[in-house]
Amino acid sequence: SILRPLFSITHMFDLFYILSDWDGVNYTDNTIPYVSGVYFATAIESTEKCTLIMLEWFKVNYMKVNRGKSHL
Repeated sequence: SILRPLFSITHMFDLFYILSDWDGVNYTDNTIPYVSGVYFATAIESTEKCTLIMLEWFKVNYMKVNRGKSHL
């Protein structure tokens, strides 16, 4: 159904707001943040911060992260 992706995206609006400092894309159950930087260490630090925020959001909203699909 076309409504399933719509409901999934509307449920996650607050996650997009929380992650407004990062770029990213989302389609139904796939959320992909993009991080870049001039310095590698800064980009890694930003990636770690974004990941921790996302993992906490998923936990608070009773969502389970698929570890098999989660990687850098």
